[in-house]
Amino acid sequence: MSRLRRLLVAAAAAAAAALGLGSPAPAAPYAVESCRDAGGHPLSTDAWVPAGDPDRRADTCAQDGALELVARPGDIHPDRAIAGYRFAVPRGSTLVAAEAWIAATVHNGFLSVARFRAGLGAGGPLAVPTVLAPCDGTPRDCESGDFGDPLADANRLGPIGLEREEGLAFLVACTGPLDLVCLPGANPPAKAALFRSVVTLDDPGAPRLGPLGGTLLDSGPVAGVRTLAATATDDGSGVARAELLVDGAVVQTRAAGGTCVEPYVVADPCANVFPVGFALDTATLANGPHAVAVRVVDGAGNATESDPVGVTVDNRPAGPAVIVVPGPAPPAPPAPPAPPPVVVVEAESRSDGSAGRLRLEAPEDVALPARTPVRGRAVGVDRAPRAGVEVRFQRRPFGTRRWHAWGPATTSGPDGRFRVPAPGDSAEVRVLAEGALAEPVVVRFVRPLEVSVRGSAARLRNGQRLVLSGRVRHTGGTRGITVLVQSWVRGAWRTVDSVETGAAGRVRWGYRFTNTSVTTRYRFRLVARPGPALPWERTTSAPVSVVVRGG
Repeated sequence: MSRLRRLLVAAAAAAAAALGLGSPAPAAPYAVESCRDAGGHPLSTDAWVPAGDPDRRADTCAQDGALELVARPGDIHPDRAIAGYRFAVPRGSTLVAAEAWIAATVHNGFLSVARFRAGLGAGGPLAVPTVLAPCDGTPRDCESGDFGDPLADANRLGPIGLEREEGLAFLVACTGPLDLVCLPGANPPAKAALFRSVVTLDDPGAPRLGPLGGTLLDSGPVAGVRTLAATATDDGSGVARAELLVDGAVVQTRAAGGTCVEPYVVADPCANVFPVGFALDTATLANGPHAVAVRVVDGAGNATESDPVGVTVDNRPAGPAVIVVPGPAPPAPPAPPAPPPVVVVEAESRSDGSAGRLRLEAPEDVALPARTPVRGRAVGVDRAPRAGVEVRFQRRPFGTRRWHAWGPATTSGPDGRFRVPAPGDSAEVRVLAEGALAEPVVVRFVRPLEVSVRGSAARLRNGQRLVLSGRVRHTGGTRGITVLVQSWVRGAWRTVDSVETGAAGRVRWGYRFTNTSVTTRYRFRLVARPGPALPWERTTSAPVSVVVRGG
């Protein structure tokens, strides 16, 4: 097996991908894969947690594509596991079945009652499992599977039904009436390697959805961009996504991301608590009544949908103000009645005396560095320019909520135009009209990302550690951008891990080479993968290389 291929620790867990739109699938058990996928590529082993004696285990799945367990000579631990892992079944889920690829050997020693065991067990705690394979602890020695061919048919166990079992374990153990009988007769008396597992769990409970809130539910007609929020919770597989429905059709989707992408590599892959938040531009809807609802779906496909809430959309522009003045009074007759009063409908007025509702206009997206000044315009509902409008500005990094004052205020000229100050780096700038009846507008200033990386050394020996120091520039202070660490493996770049940026866009990642037997050149690169709410494209650094001498 290629040494670089052994670096691929958590490809599926690090890659977050948006889930598809549409109605949820019917609920069904969900599968959790560990150590390798069906093609033999390494996966995370986070679903298996250490148990028993932690000094008697070696988690080498990240490097060698296997969980390895060895019983050492001199271990005397009757009636319990010497070392092992247990599968972490989350609250709300139950075991259904397990399939595993395991090789094991057992040498039971010179006493016929000495029973070493190695393999897969079920039934609760590690000690004395009710089901154990492939070497089940008979007095005879046992050799099962092929350590050199991980996904060989000889290593395959199951699927094993587990509907009535409380737990699942991978272990080496010894049972016997006396400590003496567990003295080994060979070195090692028992060892096992788990190359791949597929554990199926049932999550029968649907996610729970709290009460809906937000400005979309304000009383009366709504216009512009409105928000809808709630909190969803789910035991077991967790909340995978939330969907906003208008008149029964899905118009927006929010995915949990992270480990909540198939193939699942942890037993509770999705968020147990998921804040649901949508921003709906009501201008995309027809004026009139609509029914709005939220649906949440868990990792197993169970769905919960809120009761529909009625809203009325009204984005019609306000008509021009009308001043009604009666014409001149007719000549008075000989006995005139009292003249009727003069009726005047006053125009809506701003504090500076100008009449009418304002509209601010500005470009939505500006690429940095801006080659020409960025200008906006203040107009009335009749599209006539408005001069003398006081305009101020606020700024915030992408992906944050708080606005900060930005640049000097200005006043619109005779043609209603004003200049929007451009930030030096990526940011959102909000434009507001002081004291005017106008919705603020937001200008997105975006500078393309630049990703760089350097290694701590160009040459290392087996056993030494490489540290990659990287930086993502032009984030404008945005934190938490996912950066994939990739390695060149068999003619293709493969993701081996992921990190997140801080406010300065810096990342660090380290790896200790432990399995390089011959001198090998390794290549690495960083890939910035902004989230769906961020404006940047996926950006890749230039590669760096390190030569590792075998040891």
